[in-house]
Amino acid sequence: MRAKKSLTLVLLVLGTTAIAQNVSVQITSPEHKSRYPVCSTVPIAIDVQASGVEIKKVELYENGSLLKTFTKTPYTYSRKNIPEGMYQYFAKAIDGTNAETFSDTILVFIGNVTEGNLILNGQFNCSSWPWRLDQYVNAVASFSIVPTLGLTEDSSGAYIEITNVGDAPWAVQLMQPFKLQKGHTYEIRFFAEAPEPKEIEVAISQDYEPWQPHFSQRITIFQADEYGPLIYECDVDDPKTMFKFVVGGNLIPISIDAVQVIDRMWTSVEQKKIENVSGYALSSNYPNPFNAETTIRYTLPKNEWVTLSIYDVLGKKILSVSQYQNPGEHTFHWDGKDASGNPVHSGIYFFRLDTQNYSQTCKMVLVK
Repeated sequence: MRAKKSLTLVLLVLGTTAIAQNVSVQITSPEHKSRYPVCSTVPIAIDVQASGVEIKKVELYENGSLLKTFTKTPYTYSRKNIPEGMYQYFAKAIDGTNAETFSDTILVFIGNVTEGNLILNGQFNCSSWPWRLDQYVNAVASFSIVPTLGLTEDSSGAYIEITNVGDAPWAVQLMQPFKLQKGHTYEIRFFAEAPEPKEIEVAISQDYEPWQPHFSQRITIFQADEYGPLIYECDVDDPKTMFKFVVGGNLIPISIDAVQVIDRMWTSVEQKKIENVSGYALSSNYPNPFNAETTIRYTLPKNEWVTLSIYDVLGKKILSVSQYQNPGEHTFHWDGKDASGNPVHSGIYFFRLDTQNYSQTCKMVLVK
């Protein structure tokens, strides 16, 4: 029996692009799946080879966001003081015709972060980034990193003190950006302590109007302990959300540390179910032609990095996604939108699966 798993994806491309010819891009440092101590400086080096074309600029991305733009060689950058987390890097070269070429994605671990933990700086080391404390409707609160908090062996942690609760129980929120993927299961754990029982809300909410939560669970914090796991079986794709602790409603302070949100797609490998997977396969999408949404299925015989790209009939890249995946059968649901979330026009499109040892392309038709 084959293991059936939904695709774990990381968004790589924003907008449509032409496919560059005679250009190759590679991140030569650090190595894929390197691990560095917390608060390290990580040297990043990009090698671009071009034949017959001029390279206009090179862009370096960290977890899907632009980190650095280069307009001349050398394409090197020192990423300083990196907090604990799992970081994905890729590079993009743009030539004189505005065609774009992408490197493979590499994975870098900082600290003792668990593979699959999507929270950055969950131990509150080095700095507060990317956490922020928002205060609404007249609330007043402070957020500080305490090096000797002592909730875990790591020692440092976050301390939130509230001096005015404001006009609503949701008025104080500690949060960081998060991306949700349909079909994934998220496991939330954290350490916390309060001087007296304090009810808080753990949520993953829209970072846009109407600011609705996709997931929300209330929990009472008191003695220093690990809380969780809280389990969220996600049924929506939403790259613009916030993972948050809603801690207002009273003046009781709270300490938080060792925050983890584990995507179980990274950690669940059922070996007995994949014994009969003998090779690669990319199946036709279903339905095809399709109106609003279609499903692409493919099979992997081993653990490896996978890139799935969608092109229009002119060869422009609409979307490219990449992730380290387990062997077995996988699915990708495409809703007829490009990487920026804009609906594409009716017509013929191509989807291509690429791994280190395999490449295959299929055609699909979008009809509106």
